[in-house]
Amino acid sequence: MKTKIYFCMLIIVLSIVSCSEKEKPEIIFPKIPFWKLVQGTYKVTNEVNNEEFEMKISIKTDTIWLSNNQYINNDSIFLYNFNNLFDSVHSRYFTCIAPNDLNCIGFTAPHGIKDKFGKRWLIEDSDDPNTPEIENTWVNGEITFYFWMNNTAYWYDDGVPYQDLYIRQKGVKIY
Repeated sequence: MKTKIYFCMLIIVLSIVSCSEKEKPEIIFPKIPFWKLVQGTYKVTNEVNNEEFEMKISIKTDTIWLSNNQYINNDSIFLYNFNNLFDSVHSRYFTCIAPNDLNCIGFTAPHGIKDKFGKRWLIEDSDDPNTPEIENTWVNGEITFYFWMNNTAYWYDDGVPYQDLYIRQKGVKIY
């Protein structure tokens, strides 16, 4: 009889121990590459005149073969409807050497890129020295664009007023 009681107690103890909550392993998701995150359509607002427009960002990767049978991937960003003035601006991207591993977008259009009206410009990304923020950085679906536009070499021939502009825009990814 004692054996049955010990056996029943053993079953009860084992049942209690086996029903205790076990630690679940933490699921580790792989980091999503920057180029997959940044692609999409953005609602962009010019912070000077509050003009709003949509801009699309897409990524293209080209493989460049080297002479020693090795290759490198050359990633490029295409900004469509950039500044609501340019059909597309071809760009490059890189990771900043900055706090929190910020994802920066560097862009420079070729000299004399034509806007929608056929007027030529020089465009370069820039960083606003008057703010602590690092511009042209993608953070949680938002980009603050800051860039320089200048028509010094073209204004006379294009028949437009001379312009030397620094422009700040806020882009929010909508899909």
